[in-house]
Amino acid sequence: MKKKLTAIIAVILLLLCSACSKTKITDSWKDPAYSGGPMTSVLVIAVAKDKIARRAYEENLVMTLEQNGVKAYSSYRQSSDEPVTREDIMGMVKKLGVKYVLITTLIGVDKEKKYHPPQTYVTPRTGLGYYGYYYRAYDVVHEPGYYTTNVKVSLETTVYQVETEKPVWMARSQTMNPDSASEVVKSVISELVSAMKKDGLIPR
Repeated sequence: MKKKLTAIIAVILLLLCSACSKTKITDSWKDPAYSGGPMTSVLVIAVAKDKIARRAYEENLVMTLEQNGVKAYSSYRQSSDEPVTREDIMGMVKKLGVKYVLITTLIGVDKEKKYHPPQTYVTPRTGLGYYGYYYRAYDVVHEPGYYTTNVKVSLETTVYQVETEKPVWMARSQTMNPDSASEVVKSVISELVSAMKKDGLIPR
């Protein structure tokens, strides 16, 4: 009984964890020639027309990277102008003395409309007794067809090494049906940091 209860609890926790994380890393790449080890300092840049969204993403990622032993800076705190030019980035890099630049770009927000066809099935009616009532003991239930809309937010994150100005790591993420922009930020950052740890870009 105790083993069965433990197994049930484990399944419930697994389902809860799956429900919490709506973001998945769909593709990732690391330069096979890269041997620089974990990042020590990085400038974080979010490419977004919305200044509030840009600032929220950058500052949340900076905070998470700092918690994982990486000295990180938000480009928004250096300059809130949009767009950020190459000269802006070079100036920030020189001023801050960072070794890496991380850039996240919104690839797209896709909406998919899905039709669920109608269904008809029978459900047993209780309390009618036996024999003569048998054939009247089932109700026919009809569910009409309906539409649902799935929203998919796709982002691409690339890490560049300042010394070479070449990308050393890249990942694409998809967030399904987020409830808010803040949920996208938190969910994406959580998955990104896990992926970068796995690939050695962040200290374990």
